[in-house]
Amino acid sequence: MPLRFGAADSGRDGHTVTWNAARGAAPVVTGADPVTGWELDDLATGVYRADVGTGFDTRQLYVDGVLAQRARMSLNPSDITLNEDGFTLDNPDDAVVHQPLCAR
Repeated sequence: MPLRFGAADSGRDGHTVTWNAARGAAPVVTGADPVTGWELDDLATGVYRADVGTGFDTRQLYVDGVLAQRARMSLNPSDITLNEDGFTLDNPDDAVVHQPLCAR
């Protein structure tokens, strides 16, 4: 069972709270959200995918505690238009309806 900290567990009014692990323990402190439901997406390349729903914004992906390579594609600068939300693909050959979160 994970230990969950909230605002009440923090120091206040200039006081510092220090949390220590039990002797011999090897705690892992993380703000990560687990991703489940992985499915093989491409057998030839060993790429897997998982649906994480909307509002999931991550820059890093770890598999069993090891930083994993995320799915990516090459784009020519002339094939995109930058906008306030990121970019728009202008080349229909680059169009991706659903870009899953993938790992090798």
